[in-house]
Amino acid sequence: MGPGHGFFLCFASNEAKLGRMEAWDVSPSSIAEAKQALSRLGVTREISIVEQDVLAAPARHDEFDAAVISEVLEHLERPDLALQSLCAALKPGGRIFINAPINSPAPDHIYLWRSPEEFSEFVKAQGFEIDEAYDLPQTGVKLDRALKLNLSVSCIVIGRKPG
Repeated sequence: MGPGHGFFLCFASNEAKLGRMEAWDVSPSSIAEAKQALSRLGVTREISIVEQDVLAAPARHDEFDAAVISEVLEHLERPDLALQSLCAALKPGGRIFINAPINSPAPDHIYLWRSPEEFSEFVKAQGFEIDEAYDLPQTGVKLDRALKLNLSVSCIVIGRKPG
């Protein structure tokens, strides 16, 4: 979801184990930029990049083995619905990589989490089990100091759809 500059797609395209790859973005200009970046990076593998709002996507059930959503949830009015949609679209046991900032107010950040625990609980509430979680301060300070000062922290969750 939200392929942005296309780097995740580029790296994923080199993975022989991956079958069909599909990316969604709500922005036609972002899609064009991702396609251009993939071309410049020499990616020849077929990747379907679709103009699709994750909040308005048709229901997909048990279709995907994995999903990646990075730096997208904070831009959505209903990030809960986005993760619920992705959970439904994953096969039982399917994995998801989620990256979102906490303590990161910005004009285009509609949703704001305040702690790694709040974010992890949010992910669990949408139906995922958490296998791994990483909290990386974006300011070069240690995590405890970043949290004490309410500095921005990148929260990474690797989760799984139960089953």
